[in-house]
Amino acid sequence: MRVPAISITCVILWRLASVPAVATPTESTDLTIRASADGRCYFADVVGDCDTLGTILVSKHMVPTGRVYIEVGPDSRYEVISALLKSLEEVGISPNRVGFVRVESHQ
Repeated sequence: MRVPAISITCVILWRLASVPAVATPTESTDLTIRASADGRCYFADVVGDCDTLGTILVSKHMVPTGRVYIEVGPDSRYEVISALLKSLEEVGISPNRVGFVRVESHQ
C-alpha cells in the first residue's frame, strides 16, 4: 500500500508543531575583556581573576555566543593571557573565537 506524499507531509508538520520551541539567539554577542598585568580581568561591570574568568562568565550567564576580544598592551604578561585563554577554553569557548586588540596603555 502506498501512502500519498501529502499524508507524510502532514504527519511531519504535525510532529514539528508538537516539539517545544527552543529559544536560539538570533544575533551573536561579542565580549571584550581587558587583562591587566596583575592578573585581573575587566569586562562590563565585572572584575575578576583572569584564571577563573570562565567560571565567572558561566555563573553570571554572560558566556558570549560570538567572539571574545582580549585587550593587550605593553604591560600585559604572557602568564596572565595564557591563564585567561585556558579558563575560557574550560567553559567551551574555542580559541578560534578569541581575538586580540592591541592598546597602547590601559587607563
